[in-house]
Amino acid sequence: MSIARVTPCCLLGAHSADLSHKPMDQRMPRAPALELRATQAALPPGLDQIQGELSHVVEGLAHVQHELQEISRGIHPAILSDSGVGPAVKALARRSPVPVDLDLRVAQRLPEQIEVAAYYVVSEMLTNAAKHANAAAVPDLR
Repeated sequence: MSIARVTPCCLLGAHSADLSHKPMDQRMPRAPALELRATQAALPPGLDQIQGELSHVVEGLAHVQHELQEISRGIHPAILSDSGVGPAVKALARRSPVPVDLDLRVAQRLPEQIEVAAYYVVSEMLTNAAKHANAAAVPDLR
């Protein structure tokens, strides 16, 4: 079994990286607009009014999605903002579909950007372990 470790060096490296990328951006729903485009393509000829209305709806959905992505870039889980990275990572571990052996030692609050980076690194790692690695457990998360 491999051991996953998030060290202070990793966190400082993440701190200096561009932190504008958030997993929430990746999870924004795109399916309704795609389904409407598919429906639009399947319409028989001669339904120009419906074609136009569907185009208008798809454009509106694209605008709403863009706005939601802009808003989501500034949102972090309340537990992260209120309590810090320690409790936030513990909450991630509790919610993980894969059992996590967590050894977390955070003596004090870290700068916000480092906490945010650490939180999203751990979140992405747990997501990947569950989705792509078919892991039965995350044996040692430090």
